[in-house]
Amino acid sequence: MSAHGQWREVKAVRSDRFTSGGQQVVLVFKAGPALRVNAADVLAVDRRGRTV
Repeated sequence: MSAHGQWREVKAVRSDRFTSGGQQVVLVFKAGPALRVNAADVLAVDRRGRTV
């Protein structure tokens, strides 16, 4: 996944709720901090194992 201009390998994905009650998706990367996105957002996934 490209996050903040860098390709990162996702280690885990889980669902959670914002404090306001809305759904979010938490992407946990092998390196660096997790990324929380709104569950309604569209994400593009590259499953080819891209190396930068």
